[in-house]
Amino acid sequence: MATVHVERATSEMAVFDGELPLSERQLERLAEQVAVRIEKRKRSRREWASERKLDSNTVLSDCGCGG
Repeated sequence: MATVHVERATSEMAVFDGELPLSERQLERLAEQVAVRIEKRKRSRREWASERKLDSNTVLSDCGCGG
């Protein structure tokens, strides 16, 4: 059984005529892993944005500039 590492995925594409070379279960697992990776990236971006907002508010209040 082949293992697909989503975190190492590239933008390469392949076209297959006929049946896909993966079983239905393998496709389900791949879809689950992609969904998990997307959610992790969204969470990471939200956390990053939240941290930047806190940093800018701290800087503004420290300098007496408002915020």
